[in-house]
Order: sequence, then C-alpha cells, then structure tokens
Amino acid sequence: MDYALNQVRFHELGEDRGEAELLNRAITEGLHDDSILSNVEHERQEIVSLVKKKARYWRFREDVLDAYGYACTACGTQLDLVEAAHIIPVAEPRSHDSIANGLALCVLHHTAYDKAIIAFNPEYQVLYSNSALEMLRRENLADRSEEFLDMLNKDMLLPDETACYPDKDYLERGMQIRNWQG
Repeated sequence: MDYALNQVRFHELGEDRGEAELLNRAITEGLHDDSILSNVEHERQEIVSLVKKKARYWRFREDVLDAYGYACTACGTQLDLVEAAHIIPVAEPRSHDSIANGLALCVLHHTAYDKAIIAFNPEYQVLYSNSALEMLRRENLADRSEEFLDMLNKDMLLPDETACYPDKDYLERGMQIRNWQG
C-alpha cells in the first residue's frame, strides 16, 4: 500500500543520483537518523481523508457573537478574539445550535471552559475550579493563575435581550457534561 500511495515520489527519487545514493546509504548502513535525509528535497505529504462531522447551523457563530456584542461573557474581552462556544457540546446527542445553547468566550476562556477550569452556573455566575487549579499546580502548570482568576468577572456578561440569555438548564447540563468540580 505504501508503494501505491507513494509511487510517484519513489520514482522521482531515482531520477536524482545524489538523493538515490543518500537513501541507499541510509538503507544499507541501517541509519535511521533523519539528518541523513535532510539534504533530500521533498514536498510536504498530503493526506486525503473522509471525515464525518455533525451538521451545524451556519449562523450559530454570528448569532451568538452578535447577541453578546462580540464580548467574552467571562471577562469582557473583544479584540476579535471571541468565539461562539456551545454550552452542551456539539458531540452530545442533544446539542443544538440555538443562541440559548451558546456563549461568547474569548479563546482563553473557551479553552478553560472546555477543560472545566471555569464554569457558568444557572445563576449566571462565573465560577472557577479550585480542584482543577490545584491539580495544575501539582503538575507545575499553574503559573500566573492568580492573574487568570483576577480577569474573570464575578457575574457573566449577558446579552441585552433576555430572550438571548443562556438556558439555565443547559448551563447546569454543561457543568455535568464537563464533570465540573468546584
């Protein structure tokens, strides 16, 4: 199968005597050091794959960001660093692309939310996980955690229209799905 996938490249190698000699030396001497092949010019390989994805509503991102004024609900940052995050993740069977299942989060807080470092409760408060931070401290991965916590709002920044608020049941379910531990 390797030959079938790479036959063009294999045949091209034979055209350049210098490359062929390098490869022959690597094979005969059993050298597996990449530095031997560093002189061989090659193009980055491409992979063709079949991907199965959940269909998503094309306006979810725009609708959520517009509702939140393009500001992070956890810290208020805009700076074109804000993403639309799902409260109930896309991978979950009951997830959907309504504004009530979305939050505007800057890239930092989106990742922290998905890793259950922060959460949002049904009272629209921004929470942080002492247990997650303690685990990160034990692994020496919590430098500047105090600055991280200082930038969090106590309460979520919510959309102007109450119809666009995150659903309280979804917030609760989002905490469960992420195995939130305070």
